[in-house]
Amino acid sequence: MRPTFLNLTSPSSSLPSFSNSNSNSNSTSTTDIQSLVKMSRVHWVKNNQQLCFHGTNHKIYQHLEAALDKIESTDTGRTLLNCIELTSRLKSKKLAIYLNCTELMVVAHCDADAENSRGTGSNFHCNLNAVEYPCGQGISLVDFHACTVFHELLHVFHNLNGERLTVESSQPESQTDCSLLLEEARTVGLGAFSEEVLSENKFRVEIGIPRRTFYSHDLALIHDDNTVTQGFQRKKLHPLL
Repeated sequence: MRPTFLNLTSPSSSLPSFSNSNSNSNSTSTTDIQSLVKMSRVHWVKNNQQLCFHGTNHKIYQHLEAALDKIESTDTGRTLLNCIELTSRLKSKKLAIYLNCTELMVVAHCDADAENSRGTGSNFHCNLNAVEYPCGQGISLVDFHACTVFHELLHVFHNLNGERLTVESSQPESQTDCSLLLEEARTVGLGAFSEEVLSENKFRVEIGIPRRTFYSHDLALIHDDNTVTQGFQRKKLHPLL
């Protein structure tokens, strides 16, 4: 999802009589999260020196850990996690995961390096409640969260490699309004990107749930035939596709 902003919750300054207890509670909760990380059943979480957690939301952490456990149990998922860990270590880049957020998105530490092959670390703002769980569609909550987290971690990997797609057309009139539509199409595995080695759709197939045939991003709908719908107009996602 496209980066916008981070809104961390904090005690209100208008309630000074509770500030000390809130501060102590938050400190304790932060310590508790770090303890959970040290005891995590997910190898990638427990033994990853390039990974750090911020925030105190235990429920989000539990959902995230369950999703990562599912990801780590698959070939596609292990490949992605191992690639992120190895590349982060080789480039001395960090992945910071924020648990007390209002949004679900990945923010590159340096936008230029996310696109120029140098590579950069990322902040993963992990509000898994930001995307509504589709009840009654035969997908478990764990699988749904696993697909969501896999998608965002793929953005992290693209940032690390400096290969986030923000291609601009030489024909401005044909260029879509949203610069990251190609990045989203590649991450999902739509159209020309359906054969990507790592994509959300590859992961979905491995865990036995339907692949995506479209993806909504910034008021645009990306289709599986290299087209995008914006408003009432459907056009090529990019002139070269």
